[in-house]
Amino acid sequence: MGDGTAVPLEPHEIALLGNGPRTAVTVAVVDLYLRGLVEADRPGTMRAGIADAVSAERAPSPLAQAVHACLHEPTGLLTLVKDPDVRLALALMRIPLAEAGLVRRAEVGGKGLLK
Repeated sequence: MGDGTAVPLEPHEIALLGNGPRTAVTVAVVDLYLRGLVEADRPGTMRAGIADAVSAERAPSPLAQAVHACLHEPTGLLTLVKDPDVRLALALMRIPLAEAGLVRRAEVGGKGLLK
């Protein structure tokens, strides 16, 4: 990114860069809510809505899809952030961000972070 080329970012990617995974998942939930795919449930929880995810003009992001898949029963935000499929979606989001030089890459073998 040092060459002055702009990298177009999605809202959940900006959230991940700015405040981390929890904020990125929150943005994914808001996206799903605006699409009618998530509804409020018991206090502090949400569940999948009855709208059809296929009918959307633009498909939800892979992160939003992973979040939606977790909402078959009432679930809170912290549970979503800890879900293995959501964590995988977050990790996969980091790859193009790292390639663009926006985040550090985790070194294979857990020996730290590479710039």
